[in-house]
Amino acid sequence: MRSQLARVAAPLGARRLTGSARRLADGGNSIDGTADVGSIHASAKGLFTLVLPLRPLSPHFQHGEDGKAIRFQLHPKQPLSHISSLIKAETEDELAQGDDAGPRRVTFHSHPEHAEQSRWAASTELSDFVRDAAEARHFTIRVARDDDRSRSVDIPVRVPSFDERSEFLRRRLRNVSAEIKRMLAIKDQADHDAEKGAKRFAVGGFVALAGYWVVVYYLTFAEGSPGWDVMEPVTYLVGLSTAMILYLGALYLRRDLNYSAAFHMTMSRRRSALYTARGFSVERWHDLLDEGRDLRREIQRLADDYNAKWDLKAEEGDHDAAAKAIEKRAQATTDRKPNDEKEDIDDDEVERKPK
Repeated sequence: MRSQLARVAAPLGARRLTGSARRLADGGNSIDGTADVGSIHASAKGLFTLVLPLRPLSPHFQHGEDGKAIRFQLHPKQPLSHISSLIKAETEDELAQGDDAGPRRVTFHSHPEHAEQSRWAASTELSDFVRDAAEARHFTIRVARDDDRSRSVDIPVRVPSFDERSEFLRRRLRNVSAEIKRMLAIKDQADHDAEKGAKRFAVGGFVALAGYWVVVYYLTFAEGSPGWDVMEPVTYLVGLSTAMILYLGALYLRRDLNYSAAFHMTMSRRRSALYTARGFSVERWHDLLDEGRDLRREIQRLADDYNAKWDLKAEEGDHDAAAKAIEKRAQATTDRKPNDEKEDIDDDEVERKPK
């Protein structure tokens, strides 16, 4: 029977693997040419996967025999003490066999270059430990008896390189950049068409005003027209009515109504209609830009941890337009002021108003 701690470990992703192919998870985990080497690598969800071979811990496994391994799904923020408890719980059966049975203590040791091997405190977070061990590309898990520290078993564990650690992030960044490039083509065309439509509307407004001027002139000065005495109060009332309508519109829309604002509102409505007609989602667009920005920051952070050079242009390939869009979004987010955010909210509200 597993202990209560072992039952806690199961939901966290520890599971048995059999076969040498499964034991050498994803290949290339050998440091000294044997299969008794563990590995730790990053998963697609930002977690760590620790593969721990069991043969060094059990007398029933001989050299060359097809043994077993345990795979642990670990969060980067988990302390080493928690991982030690999981290892002891999941290896309880193996540690209880043979003459060397007894309570064990699991510790973690790194091998920095030009320095002696050092043991890390149990309170250290896994991400910090892996970051330090990345320089030597491996670390050691030591399983020793509580009553006799000299009788211990060292299990070397391979640490992933920067390329391996950031593989999922870089792959996701390429996919996001491709999707941004596709949506950017739709957005640019829709923006161009919306601007043209707004300019046509502005020209139409000028034509209407010119027509109004011609009508007023004809009714005022043409032979047989009502004349100045009639048209003067009419034009006065028309101008006053226009001012009242604009005032009510400003109160309703909660913004100043001028020629620039009218042009902006017309273009925004036209653009929103084109986005919907052409299947462009503004929410999806902003989510992709934010995700691309976060992915670039996370990959750069990993590159700094590994002291590695990461070529962003080579990674994103021919997606220069997508990269510029991500940078523009990041800059806009950084420079955003409270008033700018309020204006954006007002714009959204205007676009949601029924016609």
